[in-house]
Amino acid sequence: MKLLLFLFSIQMSYFLVNTCTTGEVRLVNGTTPDQGRVEICINGVWGTVCDDNWNYNNARVVCRQLGYNTDDATYFRGPDHNYGSGNGSIFLDGVRCFGNEYNLLGCLHYPIGSHHCDHSEDVAVSCFLACFTGEVRLANGTTANQGRVEICINGVWGTVCDDDWNYNNARVVCRQLGYNTDGATYFRGPDHNYGSGNGSIFLDGVRCFGNEYNLLGCLHNPIRTHNCDHSKDVAVSCSLACFTGEVRLVNGTTPNQGRVEICINGVWGTVCDDLWTNNSARVVCRQLGYNTDGATYFRGPDHNYGSGTGSIFLDEVQCFGNEYNLLACLHYPIGSHNCDHSEDVAVSCSLDTCESLPSPTPSTVILTVTNSFCEPPSSSPFNLSSITVTTIPITVTATATVESTAAIMSAIILPIILLMIIVLLISLTLIFYYYKIRKAVNRKPVSGKRTLTAKLDDDVVFNIRYNDTNQQISCSQFTSLPLPAIPENQVSDGTNDQDYTTMDSSCNHIYQDATKI
Repeated sequence: MKLLLFLFSIQMSYFLVNTCTTGEVRLVNGTTPDQGRVEICINGVWGTVCDDNWNYNNARVVCRQLGYNTDDATYFRGPDHNYGSGNGSIFLDGVRCFGNEYNLLGCLHYPIGSHHCDHSEDVAVSCFLACFTGEVRLANGTTANQGRVEICINGVWGTVCDDDWNYNNARVVCRQLGYNTDGATYFRGPDHNYGSGNGSIFLDGVRCFGNEYNLLGCLHNPIRTHNCDHSKDVAVSCSLACFTGEVRLVNGTTPNQGRVEICINGVWGTVCDDLWTNNSARVVCRQLGYNTDGATYFRGPDHNYGSGTGSIFLDEVQCFGNEYNLLACLHYPIGSHNCDHSEDVAVSCSLDTCESLPSPTPSTVILTVTNSFCEPPSSSPFNLSSITVTTIPITVTATATVESTAAIMSAIILPIILLMIIVLLISLTLIFYYYKIRKAVNRKPVSGKRTLTAKLDDDVVFNIRYNDTNQQISCSQFTSLPLPAIPENQVSDGTNDQDYTTMDSSCNHIYQDATKI
């Protein structure tokens, strides 16, 4: 009887030890699950890996196989880490990976069990945590709102088995990811085209009521306890809930306060509190149509609006305060962050009147639009019938101000008026000089046989006629006065001829006793 019990205990011990599948890897003796000494399972037994040819590409493959982000993978050779030496078998040596393999046994290596090293050369890696426990994602879909369901446990992504998988479970996944739950569709293993996962299977027997906020809140078998393989991995398809760039405030007692969430590709996600300030809160309030003057910001631990679930889309947001939407601020690439949901930000916006408007002037028309910037936003756009117009008592025919119209008219009319004035002055001046010259030089004939006329050319020219004999003398020639004497054979009218030849330097009063024409 004792012998039977002994044999049974040996078999049970073997069964308990033989808990892994050939090709699985794990990290041992690290302070966090994403770092440690590399061990690989062969025929149900865990063993170590020698450091010959161990490099960055090898570390990337280990991190990928475990579900971690491969970008920050770090490799360590035997003497270069503090994760201790293994014991038992050394299964791999001379491992050479290209970096794109999905498991360590897919790389080149010596035959299993062949090596020329001891445990002082056991390798190790450190991987960047790819996720936080409880997060879910949809993998291998053609759009972000559909795909194979994967859940994160201790920084590692794994799949979910299809036992008891139904519509309520799909609703919870969609809600956790920020999608609309009404259009949720569920798929069991053989019923979708999103492929099979690799690595761990974390959940099985999931039973949700449909109102839970995360998949781990549903009933399920203990984590990692399952009776399936990856051919039964589940999938969902969710309806888009929003448009990229939208923001909303969640879990507040009034619509103007709450945890900040932003929409990316139809999915609602949260914002990390690194560099979150009042300027960022002002932008959120402005985008939602609230007054920015009373905006108040809250970082993760400083508010009572709860932590979000699903994606964290923004981190290190830096706003100047004058932007019109949160995506216009500086921030890390969408989806890049170094935080969890305990650092989700929140804001409180003022319900006071709009931001200061300019004081009305006698040329201002003010439009007041209900449900615009003075009131909390509604789910539907404002009705045109809610627009009221307030005007200062003046006559206006368009939205342009009177000052603007006057400025335009002045720019056109004033130059025309000035041009007309200049033309008028020039005309008056010419007329004045014309009559002045006529007064000076145009006289009636002194006698029936002698006449004087004048014309304006380069100089005033006098046409003097003596009994049908014409002579032309310019004004400048009068400096050699007297004029030629009247021929003696001409009969004088009895006056002094010399008087007719006197004149001043301006050619005025050529004949002292001439009669004005």
